[in-house]
Amino acid sequence: MPDDSKYTSLLAMVVVVAVPVIGMWEVFRQDEPPSLRTFRLLVILAFGLLLAVLALLREHLSKANLKTHVRRLEALNSDLAEMLRAILRRADPDTFRTADDGKYISLLVMLAVVAVPVIGVWEVFRQDETPSLRTFRLLVVLTFGLFLAVLALLGEQLAKAGLKSDARKLDTMNCDLVETVRAILRRADPATFRTTFVNKQVENILGYPVKSWLGDPSFWVEHLHPEDRERTLASTATAIQEQRNHELEYRMIAVDGRTVWLHEIVNVIVEKGLPIGLVGVSVDITARKLTEESMGLFRKLMDGSNDAIEVLDPITLQFLDINEKACLDLGYNRQELLSMTVYDIDPLLDQSRHTFLHQKLLHSGFAIMESHHRRKDGSTFPVELNIKHIRLDRDYIVTVVRDITKRKLAEDTLSSLSRRLIQAHELERTRVARELHDDLNQRMALLQIGLGQLEQDVPDLSSRARDQLRNIAEVATKVSSSLHKISQQLHPSKLDILGLAASVSGLCREISDQHHLQIQFLHQGVPRQIPQDVALCLFRIAQEALQNVVKHSGAIAATVELSGHDDRIELCISDSGAGFRPDSAKLASGLGLISMQERLRLIGGHLSVESKSSHGTRVCVRIPRRVIDQPVDKSNVS
Repeated sequence: MPDDSKYTSLLAMVVVVAVPVIGMWEVFRQDEPPSLRTFRLLVILAFGLLLAVLALLREHLSKANLKTHVRRLEALNSDLAEMLRAILRRADPDTFRTADDGKYISLLVMLAVVAVPVIGVWEVFRQDETPSLRTFRLLVVLTFGLFLAVLALLGEQLAKAGLKSDARKLDTMNCDLVETVRAILRRADPATFRTTFVNKQVENILGYPVKSWLGDPSFWVEHLHPEDRERTLASTATAIQEQRNHELEYRMIAVDGRTVWLHEIVNVIVEKGLPIGLVGVSVDITARKLTEESMGLFRKLMDGSNDAIEVLDPITLQFLDINEKACLDLGYNRQELLSMTVYDIDPLLDQSRHTFLHQKLLHSGFAIMESHHRRKDGSTFPVELNIKHIRLDRDYIVTVVRDITKRKLAEDTLSSLSRRLIQAHELERTRVARELHDDLNQRMALLQIGLGQLEQDVPDLSSRARDQLRNIAEVATKVSSSLHKISQQLHPSKLDILGLAASVSGLCREISDQHHLQIQFLHQGVPRQIPQDVALCLFRIAQEALQNVVKHSGAIAATVELSGHDDRIELCISDSGAGFRPDSAKLASGLGLISMQERLRLIGGHLSVESKSSHGTRVCVRIPRRVIDQPVDKSNVS
C-alpha cells in the first residue's frame, strides 16, 4: 500500500506550527505601529487557519481512502472465506472491523480549529481595549488554535496509522489464505477468460508455472479437457450474461498429461451493472471422481451379476445394499429389503448359527454354507451362501447368494439314480450268489457224490483210474468251496443271520487266511438291531477298505474297529503301510473311495480319510444314530 502522504503530512504539521511562531515573533517588533502589527497578525492567523484546514482535510481524505481500501480488503476476505467455506467446508477466518468512531471527533476538532481564529478576528475589531491588551488576546487565541491544530493533526495521523495496520493485517491474511489453501484461486477477464491472477497452488495441482497462466491469454481455455471445453465455456458465458455466481465441474490436462477433475465456485464481480471480473476457487476432486467411477462400476457389476449379492451389517445382519437379482429372487423391492434383516428371509438362521458364522468369519474371513431363503409370498428355495468379511471404512459382510434349486433337483435325481443303481447292483449280486449257492453248488455236491458212488460201484478199476477219480473229486470239492466263497462275497448271508459284528469278524478272518494279513478286529457297543441298508453299507466299506490294504498298502497288519456311541456308530480301518494322497486317490481309475462316499451319502453318513505317504492310512465312517433309529424300508435293499 503506498505511503507517500507520510512526509506531506509531516511537512504540513511543521508549517502549521511555524506560521504561528512567526506570528508571535511579529508581536514583539516595536518598529511598526500597533495597527500594522495587528494586520500582520491577522494575515498570519488567516494563513495558519488555511494551512490547518487544508492539512486536516488532507488527513481526513487520506483516512477515508484508507477506510475504503480496508473495506475492499474486508469484502475480498469475506468473499474468499465464503467461497472457500463452500468448496472446502471450512470455517471462515477472523475478519477485521473498521472502526468509524473518529469521524465525528475529527469534524468537531476541525470546527474548533476554525472557530478559535474567528473569535480572534472578532477581537481585532474591538475598540474598547488598548492595543496591547488586544495583542495579548490574539496571542492567547493563536496559541490555543495552534494547540488544537497540532492535536487534530496528531489524531488524524494516529487514526490513519491504525487503518494502515488493519490494512496490512488484512493484506497478510488474504495473502496467506490465497497461497496456503489447497485450492486454485484465479481471477479472470469475463470477456476473454484471460487469467489476470492465479495463486501458486496451481503449480502443485496442475504443474504449470504461474507465469504461463498470466502470459498466455487463452491458457485456461486451451488446457480444458477437449470433452469438457464446449460445455464449460457455454455454462460460464451464460452465468456471466446473467451476472450470476455459479459452480462448475470440469477436467483439465496437467503438465504431465494427467486428467485432473476440478470443482470451481465462481463469483461474477459486477460494477455499475456490468461484469468486470471473475473470481474462482477450484479444488482437486479427482480422487472423489475416481471413487464415484469405481462405485458406479461396482454397482454395474453387482446389478449385472447372475447371483444375488447382499451387503450386510456384521452385528445386526441388516441389509445395507443389495443388487437387482436379490430383489428379483426374493420378490421384494429395494426399499423393503433395506429395512429388513437376514432373519426375515432365512428360516434356518438362529442366534447359535449366527454366532458360529461370526466366529468362522473372524477365524478365516470367509464361509461357504447352504441354507434356505423365504420369498415375499412365503415360498422357500435352497441357496448356497458364499460369505466374506470385508473391512473398509467399517466392517461389512458381503454375501453372494446362489439359487441352487436346479442343482438340488439334479442332486436328488442323481441320488435317486445312484440309490437305484446300488440297489440293482446288490440285487444282482444277491441273485448271482443265490444261484451259485442253490444251483451250481448243489450240482457240484451231486458231482462229488456221483464220483464217490462210481468208485464204489466199479471195484475192478485200475489204481490209475481210481487216482484220477479221487483227483476229480478233490477238484470238485475245491470248486464247491470257491463257489461258496464267491457266493458269500457277492452277498454275505451271515449278515442277515449273525449280524454286522459277526459278519465283519468273519470277513477279517477270511481275508487274513487268504492273504496272510494280520487283522485285529475290535468291537464294542454295537447295536443288536441295525437296518439292513446300514449294515450292508458298513460291511461293503470294510470289505473295500481291507481289499485296498491288501492291494496297495504293502502292510503286514491292519486294525478294524467297530463301535457304537450314543449319537453315532463308527467303523475305522487303519494300517501302517505305504499310504497315499486322498485327493490323488479320487482321481485314480478305481472307484473305491467314490463308492464308499456314494453309499454313505445315500444313508446320511460321513467318510474321512487320513493318509500320508509312508505313514499308513486310516479310513473312518460315521453314521448318525438317528439313521439307525429311523431306518430306511428294508424292501429298498435286498
